[in-house]
Amino acid sequence: MAEDKLGNIWIGTNGKGLVYYNRSTHKFTSYRHDPSNNNSLSHDAIVAIYIDRFEKLWIGTYTGGFDYMDNGKFIHYKYNASDPESLSDNKVSDFLEDSSNRFWISTMGGGINLFNRTTKKFKRYTQNLSLISSDYVFKVLEDSHQNIWAGTSYGMNVLPKGGTKFIKIVNDPKNDNSLINDNINSFIEDSRGYLWIGTRDGLSLYNPKTKTFYNYTIENGLPDNNIMDIQEDNQGDFWVSTSNGLSKISVTYNKKLNLIFKNFDENDGLQGKEFNRIASVKLRTGELAFGGPDGINIFQPSLIKSYNQTFKLFITDFQLFNKSVTANTAIDGRVILKKSIFDTKELTLNHDQNVFTIEFASLNYIGPHKVKHQYMLEGFDKTWISADNTLRKATYTNLDPGDYVFKVRASSTENISDAKPVTLRIRILNPWYTSTLAYILYSLAIGGALYYFRYRGIQQLKQQFAAEQEKQKVQRLIEQEKVESQRLLDNERLEAMRYRELDAMKIKFLTNVSHEFRTPLSLILAPIDKILKGSSDNLIKEQVSLIQKNAKRLLNLVNQLLDFRKMELKEIKLQKRPGDIISFIRDITYSFKDLAEQKNIQLTFNATYEKLDVNFDHDKIERILFNLLSNSFKFTLDNGKVNVSVDCIMIDQYMVEIKVRDTGIGIPKEKQEKIFESFFRMIFQSLSLIRVVE
Repeated sequence: MAEDKLGNIWIGTNGKGLVYYNRSTHKFTSYRHDPSNNNSLSHDAIVAIYIDRFEKLWIGTYTGGFDYMDNGKFIHYKYNASDPESLSDNKVSDFLEDSSNRFWISTMGGGINLFNRTTKKFKRYTQNLSLISSDYVFKVLEDSHQNIWAGTSYGMNVLPKGGTKFIKIVNDPKNDNSLINDNINSFIEDSRGYLWIGTRDGLSLYNPKTKTFYNYTIENGLPDNNIMDIQEDNQGDFWVSTSNGLSKISVTYNKKLNLIFKNFDENDGLQGKEFNRIASVKLRTGELAFGGPDGINIFQPSLIKSYNQTFKLFITDFQLFNKSVTANTAIDGRVILKKSIFDTKELTLNHDQNVFTIEFASLNYIGPHKVKHQYMLEGFDKTWISADNTLRKATYTNLDPGDYVFKVRASSTENISDAKPVTLRIRILNPWYTSTLAYILYSLAIGGALYYFRYRGIQQLKQQFAAEQEKQKVQRLIEQEKVESQRLLDNERLEAMRYRELDAMKIKFLTNVSHEFRTPLSLILAPIDKILKGSSDNLIKEQVSLIQKNAKRLLNLVNQLLDFRKMELKEIKLQKRPGDIISFIRDITYSFKDLAEQKNIQLTFNATYEKLDVNFDHDKIERILFNLLSNSFKFTLDNGKVNVSVDCIMIDQYMVEIKVRDTGIGIPKEKQEKIFESFFRMIFQSLSLIRVVE
């Protein structure tokens, strides 16, 4: 809507074209789109109407671009895809002629256009050019500092004076004091420089100096969160149209803004509860006009008076556990209401009667739907609670014992805080287990329990002390036993050292004696060698040869004693040299031939190979075989058998396997693990084996 210099109103409709209302004659003149007339209105769906400083009329349509009215003819401006300097979109939402005579045109889909009325060219401010936050712009306005503001589908945009690019201001979900919603419907600048911004989700007041937002919704008193348009009247009050009625807002500008809302609906004479977006105008007379789907309301704000009616408020019902309590009715053996709840000022309840409901009502026959009720239970509620106007009841559950005061107040004006409340005192008794006698019994029980626990604690301490004494005694005995065990262990260690020293002395003695034996044996072997070389008698040679072999064997035994000493001192080493191990073992085996004949024992030798050259320690192999064969002949009874076999086997590598088998008495299986222990002896058979270590 727009007012011309004659005080008449141009009205845009949704589908009925342009209407001119002559307020003097109360006559309406309609202008419609005529497809056969190029000078007619371009489209019947009117979105915006604007009168410039030359009193020329500009009409924005929904899909027909915009029209300029000149002498009853309409000049059309539309979007031309082939002309980048044409109108950016055919859905025109608002016009603005700023203080610099620049002409701005906002569109719903093409951003903002700066129109040069001389060249008829358009400069576009669009989202694609990163000059504005959204192409859907619903309103454009110049503030008192010559900044250009645009309300879009994505926040507010401001073009600072002298700037070339709009700066966006949007909602910050993490900041409750930011813009309440990004979808802007309408906005104005008030007489104090504040911006009043209507969105689809509430009202924001913006202080450009502090860049602070103050947000308001239904919870603060608005009839609806969908704000359609805003006007400031001559008294400094603000009128806000919504999707659910009209609201008058009175503001107190202090450090913190204080807003008082007075709401109006169809019952107050409005054309309907719903209004259209950006469909209002402030007239020269100070009157305000708001348009909606069902018509227009034109009124003088100063003549709109609040009807302050005084009416009575009553508590109408008291319920325990959702059941109404009547006067002189016994509940759990006791009467709660001695008279009607209308006349009751106080009542007393048992501790288990702490779930109750209080209903209230006010006698108002003019606009009862506008009566606001608030209630509060002192001692429980911290603030007043607004009641549902259709229920008008308050319910409390599981209250603690104590004294409470229920208050309820009602008013048909916005100053409900000035209304005098109706009160009802309520006392909830303590249960028997919180009475004085109960506490005395509790004290006695606690005292007895403390005495019992103290006595029991002392007894436990005594038992613990006795147990600790016994534990220390046992510990002392254990320490004594440890000392005695250590002493015995030390004695055993000393005894073992003495035995070792004695063994060392014995071995040293045997070694010394062995050294003494070697010289005579060497002297015996020398003449024997001469006799063997000089004698031609075979019988004598055979006997002397036997003497030579046994002498060498005796010398070998002496050498073994000396080697034993070396093994004790870890000085013995392996002396390998090449040789035929088959012939070497065969010669050693047949050296026991005379002993075998003497005991009538069958001595045999077997070898897989006739000859096998390997590196081996001749001396140690000889000693091992002599030791094994000596034991075999020693423990094999007459007419027995002794066999020596040699084979070459593969276990990870090639190895020579030497086996000595006999038919002797053998070694029990449980004793076989001990045969390599030094001087292992089988006592029950008076036998001994000597371990020869390689």
